[in-house]
Amino acid sequence: MASYLVRRLAGTVPVLLLISLLVFLLIHAAPGDPTLLLLGEETNAAQVEQAKERWGLNQPLYIQYLKFVQSAAVGDFGRSFKYTEPVMRVIMTRLPATIELAQPIAHQLPQIKADLRTDKCKSALLRTTIVIQLAAPDLPRLQASELRIIDSVRTYLRDQERQNLVGKQGTDKLRTDLTNIINGIIAPASIHSMLFKELVLQ
Repeated sequence: MASYLVRRLAGTVPVLLLISLLVFLLIHAAPGDPTLLLLGEETNAAQVEQAKERWGLNQPLYIQYLKFVQSAAVGDFGRSFKYTEPVMRVIMTRLPATIELAQPIAHQLPQIKADLRTDKCKSALLRTTIVIQLAAPDLPRLQASELRIIDSVRTYLRDQERQNLVGKQGTDKLRTDLTNIINGIIAPASIHSMLFKELVLQ
């Protein structure tokens, strides 16, 4: 397990370096002088040169990039010009709220009943209660689409036969199909997982 994690981490390093290089080049490829963007248009030439010297912006690009990588490797991402404090401190201050928003929450849909497809006089009845886990910011979108989701699930179930939904294989298929239905309705949002609080097939 430890060797697997080491291999995964080692494979992540080149990707992070490539992404950082692309972002660095894109920033410098943008039109305009970044120093003027930071200082303002009213800045004179002497102030611009002093700022470039202070921030190292007068050095070759490869030197600037190498210094950035060296600092980032020890957790030093420089200072935020907007908040005038270290970037790492800004990140850590906002990290708890970000983690809280990223944690999935559970939302239960109303019970859904549907007659399954059959060529017999009496059709099988499926009754289910679904619990959906999704990110907190996506909950309002799910709630606004709840009636449409229930109607779409009923329509799907009426086209299913009983033998296709029994056993573990049938339950897994049902979970996958319903997940796709829900994700299609609430896109671009998506759910993390879906649980059957109740699943009765009569």
